[in-house]
Amino acid sequence: INNNETILIGKPGINRKTTKPAQKPAVNSLPVTDTIIIAWKISNYHDFFGGGPHNNPKIGVLREIKKDLWNKDFFNSIILGIILMMGVYHILLWFGRKEKTSSILFAGFCILIFMRMLGTNNYLQRLSSKDLMYSIKVKMEYIGISAGWVMFTTFLSELFPMEFKNRLLKIFQIGGILISLYILFTPPHIFTPLITFLNIILILICLWI
Repeated sequence: INNNETILIGKPGINRKTTKPAQKPAVNSLPVTDTIIIAWKISNYHDFFGGGPHNNPKIGVLREIKKDLWNKDFFNSIILGIILMMGVYHILLWFGRKEKTSSILFAGFCILIFMRMLGTNNYLQRLSSKDLMYSIKVKMEYIGISAGWVMFTTFLSELFPMEFKNRLLKIFQIGGILISLYILFTPPHIFTPLITFLNIILILICLWI
């Protein structure tokens, strides 16, 4: 701001080795001057999409912006807690009745949603700024989609075996498993172009369900 470094998230560089990827919210105050020039120095070598802020920057009263961020974190934390409790509850149900595989399948689906929300809300990067954490965060976001539809369709096939146990179910399941493994064992700049493909498949699965 006005040629002074005010906020640093990660480290911009000229290639993948010199760049330290990061994605998390940051709040700071603006100088009291007649003219304010805000400049961004951004590099992106770690995923397919162009660089830039994850959300539009907000300018306003500092305490109000901090309050909005706190409210968002509070609400997301409640949702995360509810989803985690649902997952743990259904794991305990499965321990009581192991013949009911639908309970453990729904628990697995809840855990995947929990992991995806951890990634999309950037909680992991606030805990650690290491380069590996960025890769883990992005993998959790994407695997939450591909493995999520595998777990949920398998759950539905247990509840409604006559309706869901067919060849199309197997195609969706095998495809989701292969995509999840591909995401797991490749770096973000390789698998992130899949996002449009993943969303199209997800819409098709929802329509099929």
